[in-house]
Amino acid sequence: MNPYYQNDLSKVYNMDCRDIIRDKVVKPNSVDFVFADSPFNIGQKYDNWDDNIVQEAYFAFTLNWIYTSY
Repeated sequence: MNPYYQNDLSKVYNMDCRDIIRDKVVKPNSVDFVFADSPFNIGQKYDNWDDNIVQEAYFAFTLNWIYTSY
């Protein structure tokens, strides 16, 4: 996985943070910031995401990416 942008001090990845962590793209304890622009479950049309799921499934998804990125 290649960074979307990088310089001498940082790398920016434009992808699902769960994939980056699961695939060990970054070293443990090396992430200072996660910018999350997750779906808000308000019925928005996306190519690869159902943005109108039952509330329990949405909460499970949200907790998953929060705990994974923490």
